[in-house]
Amino acid sequence: MRLQDQDKIISDVITEVQVTSDTAEADGYRFDFQTEYSLSVGIQSFFRTPIGKTISAAFIVAVLIIIFSVFTL
Repeated sequence: MRLQDQDKIISDVITEVQVTSDTAEADGYRFDFQTEYSLSVGIQSFFRTPIGKTISAAFIVAVLIIIFSVFTL
């Protein structure tokens, strides 16, 4: 994980740590990590993957086919 400053032009990396436990220290900074389950974040992450994008596209195509078949009858 990287800690960066918030410059308006270029954000510089202040320090970087490996997340291997609940607490990490580097360059005088202490990081305390807490995790929690989030279904919405999981779903958003899944639909950013190639298989998630494929499923989304297939669903949209199926809906469009249904709509066009209703209007052509």
